Amino acid sequence: MLAALEAAIRDFEDTNQEFVVHALQKLHGRLNGLFARFVEEQISCIEEDQSKSSISEKGVISFMRVFPPFSTAIENMPGDRDSP
Repeated sequence: MLAALEAAIRDFEDTNQEFVVHALQKLHGRLNGLFARFVEEQISCIEEDQSKSSISEKGVISFMRVFPPFSTAIENMPGDRDSP
């Protein structure tokens, strides 16, 4: 969705549609904030999980069992998959 909004903003920036550009920028800012908060919550959960693990489970290895579901959830989010 972020990529689609960015593409739409680029398309309308060179027009006289200031209201549309402003509305899209507000939506982009809001969605970007929500995504950043989501990522921070995921990082917090991973850190919390690591703090609960025994000393031998700390490090990258314990994180690897949490990362695949997280990456799958991100990949399955709706959005324009053709945009960079």
